[in-house]
Amino acid sequence: MLFHFWAYGEAANGDPTPTTIGQHIWESARWGLLLFFVLSGFLLYRPWVGAALGGRERPRLGRYLRLRAARIGPAYYLALGGAVVIGVLGSSPPMHMPTQDSLSLFLVFGQNFSDHSLRTLDTPMWTLPIELSFYLALPLIGALALRAGKSRRSEALITVAVVAIGIVWAHLATSLFFHSVILPQMLPFFGLGMLVAVSIQGRSLSPRACRILVAAALVGYLVNLALDSWAPPVGNALEDIPVATGFACLVAVAAAGERMPRILRARAVVWLGVISYGTYLWHQPIMCLLGGHGLLPLNPWLELAVVWPPTVLIAWTSWRLIERPVLERAHRRRSARRQRLTPHALGRLRAVLTRPVPALVARRP
Repeated sequence: MLFHFWAYGEAANGDPTPTTIGQHIWESARWGLLLFFVLSGFLLYRPWVGAALGGRERPRLGRYLRLRAARIGPAYYLALGGAVVIGVLGSSPPMHMPTQDSLSLFLVFGQNFSDHSLRTLDTPMWTLPIELSFYLALPLIGALALRAGKSRRSEALITVAVVAIGIVWAHLATSLFFHSVILPQMLPFFGLGMLVAVSIQGRSLSPRACRILVAAALVGYLVNLALDSWAPPVGNALEDIPVATGFACLVAVAAAGERMPRILRARAVVWLGVISYGTYLWHQPIMCLLGGHGLLPLNPWLELAVVWPPTVLIAWTSWRLIERPVLERAHRRRSARRQRLTPHALGRLRAVLTRPVPALVARRP
């Protein structure tokens, strides 16, 4: 949010390109998106790692796809409808309506494959086709993890290969206009999250290890910031890997640290995390709606004060009325199936299946 607020104010002033260290720090807020991909890689890959290394039940493909659809779809389509309405009512850049009848691409998460729809309407939505692509690719990667068996080294090599594929793509596919907005470009960030899942499976991190990882995360951010500020060619070549590695360190601390920081357990923080998806989808359309009617100040902090309250309200409403009911229904389907197969019912079914079939005595005339 802060990155979009900063970019809006800088664009209104004539030039959004950072020139001072302070502006580079503001622009670095865009790296929060990388944390989103790292977290997705960690959280979604963890069940496959648990099955491979910990002997847990392997994820069921049908349930996995159903839950992913329930998580990403309802809020997306609601925000898409809201963005269309806002576009009709009038908004300011960077929001604008798709051209040449490309609006329908949004319905199938295909907006990244046309320059007439890419980064139109709700700009942050360009990340959703990438996330959906990862959802579809993950079961294949998970199958490889299961075949690798209980070797942590083999599991780690799979995730390293995912990172390597993404880095190679980033340097060889630059001729494609959409090369930076599809899954291969973001594979390094997903892969780092997956590597964390492999590394901490069945382990906990001591307070000393957590302090080292937090320090490493800070170093990763500062290295990325320095490269972007004073050596852009080197920074571009590294594809934001230093700061993404730092995010992976923080994810490891939060997931396996023996003493989780209290701030991560605070009810307000947990609640903001619950509605974070809706907040992500709605903040820019609301910003552009207010900006289109002259109601948005150009100071990022003032923009936050104006835009955040209605964004949180809409995100909370979306969660309570749309997202949570759909997710609960998706989970209940699994629970209902388990209830039908209670131990008593399983015993009766087993007795029926193992009951000897009466012999048919054929009497010859």
